[in-house]
Amino acid sequence: MKKYLLVLLLFTSFMVKPVYALEKTEVNNDYVMEESRYSEFDNESERIIKRMEKTMQVLPITENIDYNFINEMIALHTEEIQLSTIIQGYTDNPEVLEYANDLLSAENGELREMRIIKKDLAKDMNKPTKGNEAYVKEFNSLLKGRFNNLYAYERYEDPAKNYLNIMNLNNEADIALANTYLKYSDNEVVKKVAENIINVKKEQISKAKELLAGIK
Repeated sequence: MKKYLLVLLLFTSFMVKPVYALEKTEVNNDYVMEESRYSEFDNESERIIKRMEKTMQVLPITENIDYNFINEMIALHTEEIQLSTIIQGYTDNPEVLEYANDLLSAENGELREMRIIKKDLAKDMNKPTKGNEAYVKEFNSLLKGRFNNLYAYERYEDPAKNYLNIMNLNNEADIALANTYLKYSDNEVVKKVAENIINVKKEQISKAKELLAGIK
C-alpha cells in the first residue's frame, strides 16, 4: 500500500502545473495576480528580467571600457528582444505589434553590428583603458537602479500597456548607460554605436509614450 501511494504521489507531482506569482513591491503593495492573460505576461516578462539580472551579475568585467560596454549592451539587447517577442502572444493591438516588430528589427541589426565589434575588441579586452574604473563604478549603480525600476513599475490589466512601460524603463536605462560610456571613452567606432543607441532609444520612448496615451 505504501509503495502504491508513493508511486501515485510521484505521478501527480509531474501532472501539477507550477503557478508563478509576482512578489509584491513597495510601489504597488495591493497588486494581486489573477488567472488572466495579463498575469501570464507579467509572469513571463518577470522571468526574463530575473534571468537578465543574473546574467548581468556574472558578466565578466575586463580592463577595457569599450569591450565592457559592447558586451553589456549585447546582453541587455537580448532581454529587450525577448520581451518584444513574447508580447506578440498577449496583444492584438496593431500599433503595439508594429512597435514591437520595429524594435526587433532595430535591435537585431544593432546586435549583429555589436557582435562584429566585440570580436575585434576581444584581442585587447584585458588591455587597460582610461576611464574604465569610473565607468564600471557608474555602470554598477545604473544596473541596480535599472532592475529596481523594472520590478517596481505599476502593473495594469492590459499586457500591451505593461510591455510599453517596461520597454520605456529599459530604453531610458540604455540611454543612461550609453551617455556614461561617452563620458569616458575616445573609441570612435564604439562611440558611434553608443550615439546611435541613444538616438534610436529616444525615438522608441517617444513612440511608446504616444501609444500609451491612446490606451485606456
